[in-house]
Amino acid sequence: MQKYYKLLSQEMTSHNDTKWEIGTTITILKPGKEMCTDQVLHCYNHPLLAVFLNPIHADIKNPLLFEISVDEIVNSDGLKFASKSQTLINKIPLPEISTEQRIEIGIRIAKTVFKDKKWNEWADKWLSGEDRSSDAAYAAARSICDYTYAADSAGAGAAALDAAGALDAGAAAAAGAAAAAAGAAAAAAGAAAHAAAGAAAHAAADENEVNIQLINIVEEICSVDDFEVEIVDEPC
Repeated sequence: MQKYYKLLSQEMTSHNDTKWEIGTTITILKPGKEMCTDQVLHCYNHPLLAVFLNPIHADIKNPLLFEISVDEIVNSDGLKFASKSQTLINKIPLPEISTEQRIEIGIRIAKTVFKDKKWNEWADKWLSGEDRSSDAAYAAARSICDYTYAADSAGAGAAALDAAGALDAGAAAAAGAAAAAAGAAAAAAGAAAHAAAGAAAHAAADENEVNIQLINIVEEICSVDDFEVEIVDEPC
């Protein structure tokens, strides 16, 4: 059976201060199944995705991670999932993902949707360790969009979002990944890496496929020894 995961605040709350308790079921009665609305409850199909994507989703500070049960999945955007009813089962350890790991995740997921030769040459050099200089990463970002380096997380993450408006989502993913590698501040690098993953999901022809690819990447890069995660191809 597919497992799902949910992040809550230290006060055991989610969006709109919804209060949760272990063993208690919360159900949305409002009609509809549109993502990112009060029509659904959100969750993830992997604990590492919950942690990696938190900054571009709920952005919960110092979150708690729970395994949950759901009635059925009614929608997905390739990154997170939605259901009408969820029950907290138990609290589990929160995985840690370093800034360097976040950058690598952003670059590798961007490579699945962006095939520009020059950018991929830079990406391959960064991944191999041959050239991880901020100058090379900055140049890679600038080759895609009019990216101006910003040390703050909002400025760095905006690189991918700005590119999405002028170019396509694949280019936005690549710009965000390069911006992440150019970022001197951990917050800036993380924000751009997360934005890259989000843009890659929008660029992919198959949202379920990008979810599987992202899971494969984070499992390869990060330790999953503490988790027994079974991924089931479950259509919405």
